[in-house]
Order: sequence, then C-alpha cells, then structure tokens
Amino acid sequence: MPLITVLMPVHNGEKYLEETIDSVLCQTCNDFELLIVDDGSVDSTPAIIRSYSDSRIRYIRSDQRLKLAGALNLGISKAKGQFVARIDADDLCRKDRLEKQVSYMRKHKDLVLCGSAVELFGSGVAGGMVYPVGHSNIQAYLLFDNPFAHPSVMWRQQLFIETRLQYNVEYYPAEDYALWAKLVMNNKCDNLAQPLLRYRIHQASMTRADSANMDVQSMRIQQELLRDLGIDPTEEELLLHRYGCTNRLYPQRDSSALGELGKWFCKLQKCNAKTVLYNRYSFGHCLSKFWYAACYHALRDVPSVLKIYFLNRMPCRGCWGYYYDMLFLLAWIRQALRKLL
Repeated sequence: MPLITVLMPVHNGEKYLEETIDSVLCQTCNDFELLIVDDGSVDSTPAIIRSYSDSRIRYIRSDQRLKLAGALNLGISKAKGQFVARIDADDLCRKDRLEKQVSYMRKHKDLVLCGSAVELFGSGVAGGMVYPVGHSNIQAYLLFDNPFAHPSVMWRQQLFIETRLQYNVEYYPAEDYALWAKLVMNNKCDNLAQPLLRYRIHQASMTRADSANMDVQSMRIQQELLRDLGIDPTEEELLLHRYGCTNRLYPQRDSSALGELGKWFCKLQKCNAKTVLYNRYSFGHCLSKFWYAACYHALRDVPSVLKIYFLNRMPCRGCWGYYYDMLFLLAWIRQALRKLL
C-alpha cells in the first residue's frame, strides 16, 4: 500500500497534463501512487496518460461528466494512501513537496490537513501567494476567504473515511471552500510558509472562467460562518463582505463604499469579542490585513483614502495593526509622489 495518494482530476487537460505528471513522478519521496481521475475527457488526455508505463500511475475514467467535486469524491473513494495530496492537471509540484508535507504531518500527529504557499506563473504573472500559518489564524481567515490553495493540500485519508467527508457538488466552483468550512473549526489544520506548488494562471482557470458563480457560492458559505458569529447578514452586507475581502468595493468603487466596509469590519470585531468564536489576536490580524488590502487597492481611484483608513480602523488590532498602518502610510506616500511627478 502506498504511503501517499496523489489525487489528480482532469477534464480535457491535454495542454499541460504531461508537464504536471512529470512533476509528480520526479518527487524525492517515492512512496506514492498517482491516481488520475479522467472526468470524461474528449481530447488526447487518455492517450497521454496511457503513454506512461510507470507503475505508480493508476488511471480511472468516468464516461459520465462528474465535474471537479464529483471526480474528487470518486478519487477519495479509491485512494489507497494514508495521506492524500491534491494536484490539478495544470499545476506543478516542487520536487520535495510530498517529502516536506508528510514529514510535517508525521511530526504533528494531531494535524489532519496541511497546505502550503504557492508560486504563481503563466499569463505574464509572477510572484507568489502566502496563506495563513497556524491553526487559529486559519480559522479566523476562513470567515474572509479561502485559507488554502486547493491543489497544495494534503490530508489524512483516515479522517475522510471515518467521518465520510467529501466535497459537496452543490457548491461548485467553491466546493473546496465549503469543505474547509466544515473541517477547520473542529480539526487542526496548517499551512507551510514555503511554496511547494507552482500554480498556473491562464484564461481557462476555474477562478477566472466562473468568477461570478464563485462569488455566489462563497457568499453562501460566508453567510453560515457569519451566523455562527452571531450575525444574520442581509444581502447587502454579504455583498459588502465578499467584495471587500477580495479587493473590490460594493456597490461602487468610492469613498462611501470604503467607509462602509470599515464600519462592517468594526462590527465583526465587536461580535467576535462577545462570542469569542475566533482567537482575538488572530481575528484582529485578519481584520487589519483585509482592511489594509482594501484601502491599498483603492488608492488610485478613491479620494481621501488616508483619512478613511485611519478613521475606520478596528479598535483592538494588536501589533499587526501598527504594522499595516506603517505599510499603508508608505504606500500612500509612494502614490502621492507618483502623482506629483
């Protein structure tokens, strides 16, 4: 029995599939199976998979279109490894990804799921994305956005079997976010700070291809999380929250919308002070981070951002609040100098 199942769903993935498979087969940890679930591909995907003679590859094909959640659930039911590592058919694994994640999860035996930071590439994009590290930080971050890069995660298969955990197809394309909302509050999870996955950005990426539905499903999830916090949000509040946490403003990109977002964040902090649902320090860090990000992205378009930023800061922010204050002041000064020059 393999130690790890690398679970890769694919649908018409001929363009990048071979490169992705090769990045898995060259891992420094060799004790794994690569379980590829072909979700009814009609391109050359099946031929590419069958061209490999590596015994670690296991191929399952569904002639009926399952979509991502269904294909993943099929893969979970067939996985043989103690650990299951996700990968998408257009991303690339770092050579030591499996080794580092397994080592970390063996060291922390109470950990049920572990993701990592990712390196972005493709479509003229360069840089990376860092996700929250530490269980209490991940719990707090969950209310604002997805705390994991989906194709970077590794989990213990035993938990999924014992609790019958699976992806909910009704939350497509935010099925992973919905799953973490069920998992994170009752189980210990973490992220590694170093990037172990190269995340490809292209026009057919799911987050780009169906962004409107991503908003709708994410708001469904956030509505339940807000109710747990003691808030029954209106539709306007849900839109304000979702847009504000993804570097947009609702209903329009102006000073009024930015000010309303600041008031909303203050309301969230007051509610958490009553319920203590989230660690106060972690929650204050998240609020400061998302407020900084919203104001930073409004610098070019919204007048009086500096005044709005300082008037609407959360009252209890901890040391992270002062860190983001300094970052924002520097960003505002840089933007002001650009206008002068």
